[in-house]
Amino acid sequence: MVLQRAPQRGVVWGFGDTTKLTTLRFNDKNRYNLTLDPVSDEGPYDIQVTQPLANGTLATITLHDVLFRDLYGRMIHEALGGRPIGLIATSWSGTVIELWMPPSALKDCGISSNKAVSLQSYGQSSAMVSHDHSDLFNAMIYPFTRMIFRPGDKTTSVDEFPLIPWHQTFDVGYVPNSVVPKVFMAVALDLRDDPNNIHPRTKHDVDYRLSRAGLGVAYNQQVQFQGSIVSSVSLASTSQTVNVTYTGVENIELRNPNGFEVCCQGATCSDDILWVPATISSKNGVTITLTVASQCVALQLIGLRYLWRETPCLFKDAAIYNYTDSNLPSSLFIKYF
Repeated sequence: MVLQRAPQRGVVWGFGDTTKLTTLRFNDKNRYNLTLDPVSDEGPYDIQVTQPLANGTLATITLHDVLFRDLYGRMIHEALGGRPIGLIATSWSGTVIELWMPPSALKDCGISSNKAVSLQSYGQSSAMVSHDHSDLFNAMIYPFTRMIFRPGDKTTSVDEFPLIPWHQTFDVGYVPNSVVPKVFMAVALDLRDDPNNIHPRTKHDVDYRLSRAGLGVAYNQQVQFQGSIVSSVSLASTSQTVNVTYTGVENIELRNPNGFEVCCQGATCSDDILWVPATISSKNGVTITLTVASQCVALQLIGLRYLWRETPCLFKDAAIYNYTDSNLPSSLFIKYF
């Protein structure tokens, strides 16, 4: 059995007679609260639960070899020298985002907390259920950890897909950032290789990128865990070129010249047809120079964006990668001038 280490608090639960006193004994101490104190040592420990029966005997359940672990998977396990890792899957395919949102997030988004939504188990017909009290959040997230959960858009069109990761990072484009300094992610925009499937098939790449981020953020390991981050953007006076400078890496790998777009029409550039290509023409260290498409030359540039498409590039063929670790792409980016 694997429970979370400190600062999180392990949760132990079960079934029994509610009229009888149930005692949980852990680490030579009696507990009457089944949310354990934070435990930093890995163990192993024993957990013992007792309850008196109607005939006067004492029913006892003992859990041996209880280990306290946090995060993450085989790659974390190997990187930490073989430390056992426990994984908890809190997932339900095809469910709407409102079921996973805490009540405070529903309120912030102006969503009613008692609206009926469709919930379908695998291989069964769907049923209308209420997401009052944030059912799946309460059942599958909150008991395990006190976490920040940032949902994407409730519904989205194909053209709006980039807004989901953008909003999930609090409109920054990457994590950790100043809003969520303890959150990490894997960038997978360049891993789609099947036009009929929205999920990356190369799970090893996703796991590798996420494990690097977990090691860097959660375990404070000195590892490269993300692609380059845009630090500054400067425009030429003629609007013919744009310079983009990156930070967070020693150098960048330029894999192809495509993926950037500029907008020079419309007040908000809200339509995809208003965005035109800006190709990479040169690279100097961590700075690239973009050549603006002819229709925007001599016009005021309103916005610049990168990988802002449903399928922005071919498999592992985005423009910018971390030079030190070439399996770490730069994330999507948008800036209005």
